[in-house]
Amino acid sequence: MDILQLLDCSKRVLVVGDVILDRYIYGKCNRVAPDIAVPILTALTKDYALGGAGNAVCNLIEMCLFVDFVTIIGEKDKVIMNLLKDKGIREDGVLICPNYRVKVVSRYIANRHQFMRVDKHVDSQVKDETENRLRDLIKNKMAAIKYDAIVLSDYRKGVLSEEIAKEIISEASVLGIPTIVDPKRGNYQRFQGATYIKPNKEDACYLMDIGVVTKSNIPMICKLFCERFHIQYCILTLAEDGIAFYKNDESDGLLFGVIPTLKNIEVVDVCGAGDTCIAAIVFGVCHQWPLDKTCNFANMCAANVIDKCGTIPARMLDIIHKVVYSQKELVNIRRLIPKKSTIVLTTGCFDLLHDGHIESLREAKDLGGLLFVALNSDVSVKKNKGDKRPIIPQKDRLTMLMATKYVDFVVMFDEEVPYWIIETLDPDIFVKGPDRTEADLRKRFPKIKQIHITDSKGISTSGIIEKIRKL
Repeated sequence: MDILQLLDCSKRVLVVGDVILDRYIYGKCNRVAPDIAVPILTALTKDYALGGAGNAVCNLIEMCLFVDFVTIIGEKDKVIMNLLKDKGIREDGVLICPNYRVKVVSRYIANRHQFMRVDKHVDSQVKDETENRLRDLIKNKMAAIKYDAIVLSDYRKGVLSEEIAKEIISEASVLGIPTIVDPKRGNYQRFQGATYIKPNKEDACYLMDIGVVTKSNIPMICKLFCERFHIQYCILTLAEDGIAFYKNDESDGLLFGVIPTLKNIEVVDVCGAGDTCIAAIVFGVCHQWPLDKTCNFANMCAANVIDKCGTIPARMLDIIHKVVYSQKELVNIRRLIPKKSTIVLTTGCFDLLHDGHIESLREAKDLGGLLFVALNSDVSVKKNKGDKRPIIPQKDRLTMLMATKYVDFVVMFDEEVPYWIIETLDPDIFVKGPDRTEADLRKRFPKIKQIHITDSKGISTSGIIEKIRKL
């Protein structure tokens, strides 16, 4: 997939929906209460995350989409406001209402597994005055900004009333903006006329009044969602059975398919996977991908989060292609890297990969979180080593480097010296072999923060070539 080229923050999305506060209590559980047969959790740490529509927003931000978020919180919901600030989410779409409280979901975790959930329900009613403020806020944003997509993330906490939802969908239709709905069970009628709807298995069972979703009735379920609620596309998430998609457009024929889940994925925690899927669908819609490609991407993103504990967004660094060919791609990768991460860069031809190379890569990886290798292309090698090199073509050298467990990304370059890579990546540590001195490297690359010289064990490609010639 050409994902890396698209991570440039050029698309803008409006998200309207209910934010939830996910509270995590982590501890250890290795004994049972003597008076009653229940496990005892020794609480050690706690953490907070944005849930509900807030988690969808976090996923969209990770996918480098520019997001405006419209939601409601209470005056006492300070943790939510701090989390929004930490994520860089603009506050101009957050309405603070005196009598409203955000729902808090507390999850108790031991050994990476959730064994209890406690919900703090607050019956918060959105008053007419607040709904009018919300309506005006959304209208003003839609009038001022040309959005590439609008997301309606409904958790039945009062933000998306029937009137608000219908007004958004109607105005978006006039403006030619696709609307993508993540519904809460039973609230489908208010989303009539939307472009996309993403129900899940529970929604399907509720709509059809059936107990089980089977392969034979999936097309009928998708068709019913589209036809009953006048929706163009239905993307039905099927948990362990994958994602189904259905296109209700007679002018272009009907389109239906099922994308199976990725194999060999350890399922640790499915919490928030639906929000990740809706974000991935929005990404595909913004870039006008076909449905099957969009659903494949959603599957990849969901697989990235369900093997981890907690409500976390899909990590694009894990999903994107690991080989970089242009400065634009490198800029996009740099945007994805968390601020506290240590970036290590090394350069080289890696022609006739040997134990000295492997040891150098291992040493470089041990210095930080992400290891980038700037790899001389065949053109670059000839400029530096002469017409008889490289021995191994770049395609094979690239394959061998990526096969090691130490390398995170390879950046190809044709120049003699990769100045643009060093300038764009701005690494924390620059690693080179013993054929270069730190003084020489400082002179050549004055902006480098830290330089590390590795030991190649006296092995060199030129030495290996000379031995072969003597055979």
